[in-house]
Amino acid sequence: MSKRIILGALSAALICHVVFAAFLESDFPDRQKPQGPRPMPPVPAPPPVQENEVCTLIANCIIGNPYHYNGLTVFPISLRRDLDRARYLALDEAIRSGNLEVQETGVVSQVIMVNRSRMSVFGMAGEVLIGGKQNRTLREDTLLYPGRRATVPVYCVEKGRWAGARKKFESKSSMVLPEIRSQAARGEKQERVWEEISRSAAKLKIKPPSGNFQSIYDSPKIQAEMAKYRRVYRPIARLRPAGIVVCRFGTIVGADIFGSSSLFAKLQGKILDSYILDRLQHRMPKHHWNITGRDVQRYLNSVYRARMVYGSTPGDGLSIAISGPVTGKALSSNGVVVHLALFAQPAPIYREKR
Repeated sequence: MSKRIILGALSAALICHVVFAAFLESDFPDRQKPQGPRPMPPVPAPPPVQENEVCTLIANCIIGNPYHYNGLTVFPISLRRDLDRARYLALDEAIRSGNLEVQETGVVSQVIMVNRSRMSVFGMAGEVLIGGKQNRTLREDTLLYPGRRATVPVYCVEKGRWAGARKKFESKSSMVLPEIRSQAARGEKQERVWEEISRSAAKLKIKPPSGNFQSIYDSPKIQAEMAKYRRVYRPIARLRPAGIVVCRFGTIVGADIFGSSSLFAKLQGKILDSYILDRLQHRMPKHHWNITGRDVQRYLNSVYRARMVYGSTPGDGLSIAISGPVTGKALSSNGVVVHLALFAQPAPIYREKR
């Protein structure tokens, strides 16, 4: 009797289990069924590396040991191989030798350049032209093939003068501040350039006549200070680099890299001077970031993720506007970069303070 009761109870329990399972299966749609833990979403793949002349240049860069002095750090950049095999005259030597003629047009924002050489002439954005009715600076990199003539956009860097017997210009070994070059790349108005020159003069406690940038650069006080930095950075030239990355108090303020080490050698002095002059405007902070070659590599690698837009130039070659995680501008010719300028890192990316 007891066995029958036990067997009956077991049978009833089995029937109830089957019926309840059927009820669950029929009355709950799939979306309401209890779910197990969901798998983690896949890690997004890194963006593909662009294949263009700017990325090719970055991929060929080798970062050298840094040179430090008084808050200004310079990393030499060498290339695994020179990518640009062309031979160039720099603006200074082309004007001095009479191979490049620079003339007034009657418009403040333009000059005419005529290349009478059998070689291409390269003028870098920021180089200063002395003479004419006002001193000027090139707004963008300009390349002129042999025999070429072009109307070139410029900024005035001497606000208080509009007179002069000389229609032609000469070039001195000077370049405007990195911030003015950055403004030029963004297409800022002339007034912003004058404001930046006035601000720099006030910080450096210089009163340039006619608001002339060249007077700031030529000041004996400024030249004496710049000489201290030049002595420290002089050995860089022996490395035959193709460019530099420059940091002020551990924050990157800019980079200039060329497809040819020989062209950089012609411009290295004035490029370094522009960063030194920028440093002299700023007081040494109590603490600053400790930057390493790895940080510089991250900065350069950000070019791979940047947006690049091709455009025309005043002369020959193509301009490439760079925006995104890093901003800058490049000039390319025949599929290789002649010059790449990258501008200030917007915020420190470094971990360690001094």
